[in-house]
Amino acid sequence: MQDTVRSAALSIAYKQNHLFTMTKGKVDELPDKLERYAAISLHHCDFIEEFPRRKNYSRLRVLQIVNNNRRPKLPINFFKGVKELRVLTLTGIHLPLIDSSISCLHKLRMLCLEQCCMLDEELSTIGELKSLRILSFSGSDIKSLPDELSELKMLQIFDISNCSKLKKIPYGVMSRLASLEELYIGNTWIQWEDEEQTRQSKIALLSDLKHLNQLTTLDIQIPNVSYLPKNLFFDKLYSYKIVIGDLSSFVETDFKMPEKYETLKFLAVQLKNGSDIHSLKGIKMLFEGVENLFLELNTVHEKHNSAHEAHNIVHDLFYRLNLKGFPYLKHLWIVNNSTIQSLINPKDRQYPEKAFPKLESLCLYNLKMNEICSCKLSEPSFGKLKVIKINLCGELKNVFSISMVRLLNVLETIEVSECKSLKAIIGVGPQSNPEKTELATLPELRYLKLQSLSD
Repeated sequence: MQDTVRSAALSIAYKQNHLFTMTKGKVDELPDKLERYAAISLHHCDFIEEFPRRKNYSRLRVLQIVNNNRRPKLPINFFKGVKELRVLTLTGIHLPLIDSSISCLHKLRMLCLEQCCMLDEELSTIGELKSLRILSFSGSDIKSLPDELSELKMLQIFDISNCSKLKKIPYGVMSRLASLEELYIGNTWIQWEDEEQTRQSKIALLSDLKHLNQLTTLDIQIPNVSYLPKNLFFDKLYSYKIVIGDLSSFVETDFKMPEKYETLKFLAVQLKNGSDIHSLKGIKMLFEGVENLFLELNTVHEKHNSAHEAHNIVHDLFYRLNLKGFPYLKHLWIVNNSTIQSLINPKDRQYPEKAFPKLESLCLYNLKMNEICSCKLSEPSFGKLKVIKINLCGELKNVFSISMVRLLNVLETIEVSECKSLKAIIGVGPQSNPEKTELATLPELRYLKLQSLSD
């Protein structure tokens, strides 16, 4: 959203011949003729003797400075000459906020201080910018947020993603941002020294967010499922990217995180040993509308009594996790589990199932699943599946049942590797009709990879 606003502002200024741009140039002192411009954009420029001396640019509404080499330092009272600014974007700047006079920009609507060097005690100055609608500290080296941020009652978009040093968000600050619509905290791990305090603080922070009645978009990473509050609000979001656990070490599949500002419903859940996904009612509520789903259900390796083992088994992912058949799911990854026996294996079901009608890709990795589907399916089940990739599923006997093949009219790619028990791509049961078996085809198949299978 903020990139769109920024680009639109620059585009309008350019069309009206009010935009000055410079890329990879040398800036000594900005010429007087720039006073007529409404927007100035400087990309990767070489600033001689730091920034130019202060001038009075009374017409300037948009200022964008992007620098990714050394961090030039703003001079004292830099912003006193640009009090009419509406959009300010600084990337890769050394920014002493108090000396910069940024608090005088009372008409500012959008402030992006990204990959900047700032002192935490100076951030309270931003609380004086009451008209802010968009605020971003993405990638900056801040360690804590001040209480004064709660004064930004009109703030709609707040981005603190990729802030690796951020340790503290005071309780109550978020809940007072009553107009907030989009919140980005992805790849930001809020830390506390005491582990129990960490858990309680995380729960408090997430509970704080449920007071944001206008929130439609959320990008957040939660270290552990135990930090989740009892009453989740995530199911009301229009767009979300929610990661529960640490997925950074998993690189064996084609899985990659979606872009930050991409609009979709994405959920990644990593459950540690002994966790039971069936007890996470708040998370399971998201399954009905989720579009991208990553499940890493790590299994306990120590010995368990039979009752505990039976409690943690997910016999049938479809039937146990979502009775409505994941109606909007487009991409599914399931990895690292020894108890999931089947993707679809309902018990005591008299009618054909309708499952995964919009699924486009399916990735199964390191599972002991012995079959994908053991029941009859009706259209539009798997009707949009284009890609299936299976790796290290040592007990899988076949990829598709003969009854499932007729639904796979758009399947283009099949990749199967390290599946030592695999006997066939299409499983033909003893009761199958030979004539129908001969007619089983995959009309759109373009790529088939079979590697390291049974001898």
